[in-house]
Amino acid sequence: MALVLIGSSHKTAPVTLREKLVVTGKEVFDTLRTLRETARARECALLVTCNRTEIYAVTDDGEWQERLVASLARRVGLTPGQLREHLYTFEGLPVARHLFRVASGLDSLVLGEAQILGQVKEALQLARGAETAGPLLNGLFQHALAAGKRARAETEIGRGAVSVSLAAVQLARQIFGELTHRVAMVLGAGKMSAQTVRFLLDEGVSPRVLVCNRTPGRAAALAEEFGGEAVPWERFPEALARADIVISSTSAPHPVV
Repeated sequence: MALVLIGSSHKTAPVTLREKLVVTGKEVFDTLRTLRETARARECALLVTCNRTEIYAVTDDGEWQERLVASLARRVGLTPGQLREHLYTFEGLPVARHLFRVASGLDSLVLGEAQILGQVKEALQLARGAETAGPLLNGLFQHALAAGKRARAETEIGRGAVSVSLAAVQLARQIFGELTHRVAMVLGAGKMSAQTVRFLLDEGVSPRVLVCNRTPGRAAALAEEFGGEAVPWERFPEALARADIVISSTSAPHPVV
């Protein structure tokens, strides 16, 4: 029985491919069970973030890798050979080492990012909910969470910018010196956008951050939450002229500015 991992991240795949691999919402449980059957595994867990999708499994099937690559390739509309170029695999102890690095923020786009611990915990909870986590993956993820907490408690890894949104706001501060009374516009209305608005307000930008999103209701909800101003997508060019700072956090596969 082997502990195995197959995954894709910002280090190996473009954002357009990573988005196709993302599994969210109600499909997570079905996907976990399907992956377990595909890999002929006794246990299976799925770690999904905005920058990575990783499948952890416990299996004695010697063809697990070929089976999972073929299944993922069908999902994203590529041949197994095309997709394999963007994947990495581990087996045995290297799987544990990798997950410990991930949970500690060492493998993140922004070194030491704080959100990854919660995402690792969620991956374990979802696997438990789908009844695909057994004693090996339960133990592995619990130890990884403990390692991540210890890394933040005993090292300086969490002292800098710990998310992409904070890094973007800090870059704006470096450019302007201070952000007081600067007009900022955020494109997008997801979790990253909400974090960005919060960090901007902490820096003292103009009280009404502009929020622009293709879905008017989501832009209005985020703007209302932080006392900002929702901007209709068709008025984006007009609003752009008012802004000193523009931070884009959308799922669009192409530049929007």
